[in-house]
Amino acid sequence: MLHLAEEKRFIPPLIEKILVARRINFSAETKFSGIEFIPNKIMALDKELQEEAIAIHKFEHGNGEESGSTTNDNATSRVAKILLELDKRNEKVRILKGSVDAVLKLVTHVNEAEVKWKAQEISKSGSTPLLVSINDEAIGLVGLKDNLKENICQKLDEVRSTGITTVMLTGDNQLTAQVIAKEANVDQVMAEAKPTDKLTRVEEEQIKGHVIGMVGDGTNDAPA
Repeated sequence: MLHLAEEKRFIPPLIEKILVARRINFSAETKFSGIEFIPNKIMALDKELQEEAIAIHKFEHGNGEESGSTTNDNATSRVAKILLELDKRNEKVRILKGSVDAVLKLVTHVNEAEVKWKAQEISKSGSTPLLVSINDEAIGLVGLKDNLKENICQKLDEVRSTGITTVMLTGDNQLTAQVIAKEANVDQVMAEAKPTDKLTRVEEEQIKGHVIGMVGDGTNDAPA
């Protein structure tokens, strides 16, 4: 995301804290990931050290004079103002992104009905809606969509012509999964599947005597 911001010539506020923030890793159980800023260290300085700190600050900005205020267009957005205000008060900052239902359980400042409606609209387009929050406030929705590989429908038709049934196992919500399955012309779809659910489905089909071929692209597919 930082590389994308750089490409779009967007400098996020508090970039130095984002780079060193503590990572919150995604898991199939939590269904969210994010970062948590490392709190500022507050130190009590005696008068001599205070004067030295002021002198250093002036020197860093040239000519031994205090610098004027600088403006950053990227710091004028609502989200930027929230981050800067929290940092100014040295309050905790935790930024999360994840499934709508998972993040909604963690926030209190939100119009839940509106968020769910907008998330459904995103799902109808075949995209996966992710809810983004700062602490206990929802700040926006992001839509992510995987582009189907070229000629995927033709290739799956060729597979189907040999008598093989195609099944898509995905962690996406039911609506998004159905849209993608229809676009790709997949026979069956299993949505909101955790890694263990995918493994169970493979084992169930094997018990039925079916020969299974599993193709995946990440750690969530590894067990199956």
